[in-house]
Amino acid sequence: WRFAIQPGKPFAFGTARRGDGSRILLFGLPGNPVSSYVTFEIFVRPALRRLAGHADLLRASEPGVLLDRASKSPGRRAYLRVDVERTPSGAPARDAAGRLLLRLAGARSNAGQGSHVLSTLASADALAAVPEALDDVPPGTLVEVSWLDR
Repeated sequence: WRFAIQPGKPFAFGTARRGDGSRILLFGLPGNPVSSYVTFEIFVRPALRRLAGHADLLRASEPGVLLDRASKSPGRRAYLRVDVERTPSGAPARDAAGRLLLRLAGARSNAGQGSHVLSTLASADALAAVPEALDDVPPGTLVEVSWLDR
């Protein structure tokens, strides 16, 4: 019932048996809105897509580069809400290697990345996954970016 992700705790998963003997899945999502959304995206959405018969369980992802410094808890995978930089034509901006250029959602307004800050989720283009092994997240950190629906 514990996963080393940020935001995203507490999260619980289990199964229960119905009266007819069949099993149902149970997901317990955190109370903070961003934590609830992130755990839904990471755990529940893929399970629902699998149950619905879809082959593609996860959102499309691609590499990106953070342009801002971020903080995270040591030993936990962080899912940061990010805005993708845009070219004058509105296309996603990329570096010479083709990686997306990313700013922390809410950075311009100093909103922060707390799990209670719903405005950064509402404005974000994507979630950027920062690996567990990184304790510091300086500008230039490479991340995996999962696009969100808009």
